[in-house]
Amino acid sequence: MHLEKYGYVAATAVFLALTGCDAIRQTGDLDPSGFLTPDIYAKLEEPGDPLRAGLSYINPDFDASGYDKLLFDPIVSFTDQAGRGNLNAQDSQALSNYFYSLIANELSQDLKLVTSPGPNTLRFKLAIIKATKKNVTMDTISTVVPVAHVATRAAGYVTDKPVFNGQLKIEFEMRDSLSRELLGAGIDSRVGGKVLTQDQFDAWSDVNKAMEIYAQGMRYRLCLLRKMPDCKPPTVR
Repeated sequence: MHLEKYGYVAATAVFLALTGCDAIRQTGDLDPSGFLTPDIYAKLEEPGDPLRAGLSYINPDFDASGYDKLLFDPIVSFTDQAGRGNLNAQDSQALSNYFYSLIANELSQDLKLVTSPGPNTLRFKLAIIKATKKNVTMDTISTVVPVAHVATRAAGYVTDKPVFNGQLKIEFEMRDSLSRELLGAGIDSRVGGKVLTQDQFDAWSDVNKAMEIYAQGMRYRLCLLRKMPDCKPPTVR
């Protein structure tokens, strides 16, 4: 009888661990890093839209339909010691390169990528503020044992980041490449969840998925701003 009860509880626990999951989500970690200027930070507001940055600004006079080219500066790592976490120089460069290629591949489908300022050209700058691996060992435990999942949740409420999961935080700005007029800016942070996938044991999978969401989301937002047809929201979760 006790064994039967134990088996039922164990099966229920595994079921909850497999189904009570979060996908990549936004967090409240939106403190300014210093990458953007104080006047830009002062313009940022909460849009109340999960498909936009947690804090963002769009110039009310921005007519995106007049732009057909993009000057995309190299992505920089603007992390302090806390944001750097377990990120070494090799990881930082690899993540920056991967992120750049994702965004460039998405945006180049609608805009011509150029290497110098010019007419009808947007200039986009982005910094990685925080990039932390998920703890694969602890994540495996918390996936199987629901008590660990509860503990992760409880700790996560303090920092808005489950302690076993990976996180990516970025800041960005967009300007007219010639006049340097500010057209848009933002701060956003994403953290992984407890979804079981084939990359469950990849320590950087949460960060990589967040990058894919950002790349697809940037294309989607620019598509809407340019009033193009068939704008598709991010498909990565």
